[in-house]
Amino acid sequence: MLLLDPAMVDFEPRARRTFPELVKKFMALDSIDLLTHLPGELAEEAGWEMSLKQAKASDATFRSPTILLSAGLRPKLGLLEGMFREEQQRWAARKSNVTFRVVSRSPSARRE
Repeated sequence: MLLLDPAMVDFEPRARRTFPELVKKFMALDSIDLLTHLPGELAEEAGWEMSLKQAKASDATFRSPTILLSAGLRPKLGLLEGMFREEQQRWAARKSNVTFRVVSRSPSARRE
């Protein structure tokens, strides 16, 4: 089993263009949430750009047959949910080895 987090580089710029006020609110809430994070979580946030760079490099060379599973509902994303899923589908469609599936009872759907 492989856990995969696609580098959906188009999601954030597209969300900022389509729902600028909503993204500002989402980012502000995320900034407030960071104040309550443990040191390990803060280190993970600090390494975000490096992780994104690594994900992009991995995306370019990854060839194994893959099923990208997506949570059925992501209530925290609100209006951005459809766009988020669409960007996952676009990422999967660009890869001949990837199949996209929505899983309505996934663990991340229960966590949110």
